[in-house]
Amino acid sequence: SELANGFDGIVAIGTYSDAIIENNVIYDNSGSGQSEHDIYVGANDTPTPHLVTNLTVRGNILYNANRDNFHSNGHVINSTIEGNIMYSSNMVGGGASNIQLQNGFNHGIVQNNIVMCGSAYALGIDEYYDPTPISPSPSPSNLIANNTFIYTGISTGGSPPRGRRF
Repeated sequence: SELANGFDGIVAIGTYSDAIIENNVIYDNSGSGQSEHDIYVGANDTPTPHLVTNLTVRGNILYNANRDNFHSNGHVINSTIEGNIMYSSNMVGGGASNIQLQNGFNHGIVQNNIVMCGSAYALGIDEYYDPTPISPSPSPSNLIANNTFIYTGISTGGSPPRGRRF
């Protein structure tokens, strides 16, 4: 599928298992000025968090996102992100990564991705703190292997951001 010029390209929030997001081209989710991610998945609903298991995100081309190319936010277990090409994330600034694993991505695999030209970080793993109530969860036991990170930490104007770079 080809998805362009939306708020988010694909959004899959809630409780589900054995889903596959594969062989899509998702881009230019930056036109409205309020848009965010090329792919946004997770289970961050409260007060009872949902659960995503066995999600596979594979073979996608993701680019020109206002925030993250791929964002996992919430309890995502035993999932695989592999063989994707991601570039031009964080087009509005603010620290969003090309790949952002937040608030409970665990026992997962992130491998064989090509990630380039993000104005912040290529990969971020952390808990998500937000004014809205989100149940925090750690992100243990993940395998990050054989990814290629090229030309990240560069502003949309082509210069390095201030502060630390990874």
